[in-house]
Amino acid sequence: MLTIPLKDRDVNPRVKVELGVILGWARMGWGIAGLGPFVVTSLKDGKHKAGSQHRQDIPEALGEAADIRTWQHWLWTDEQAKEHFATWGKLPPEKKWRDCGHHSQKLLSFAHSLQAAGIRVVVHPDQLDGVPHLHVAIGHAVFVYLGD
Repeated sequence: MLTIPLKDRDVNPRVKVELGVILGWARMGWGIAGLGPFVVTSLKDGKHKAGSQHRQDIPEALGEAADIRTWQHWLWTDEQAKEHFATWGKLPPEKKWRDCGHHSQKLLSFAHSLQAAGIRVVVHPDQLDGVPHLHVAIGHAVFVYLGD
């Protein structure tokens, strides 16, 4: 049996069956790609923009999106921000994640493989601002790398 590891009990697993299939496929592919531990950090919970496919703001709706932890694939380019984050657990107030590093090519290649399979993929913050993670969702495939 294939299980999907969740970061903790606060992750709300009320999601559509299609998303469960996507997560199963992603977990197997993650292992084959040698990306290390696979952990889902958010499903139908957490802080997301209004109207998000996580559906956290609609209690009766099933979630259509998931966030996957990618910390182990974050390559820091700003040593000051790295040290501040290690000490305080957050970036200095004047910094944005996109200015402090980027994900590894190995992680970005994996994201492209998900997209090739027809999965909606957003890599935060390489594509959109936010804390580093991989966002996958039900829907049309999307992947546009906005980094350098």
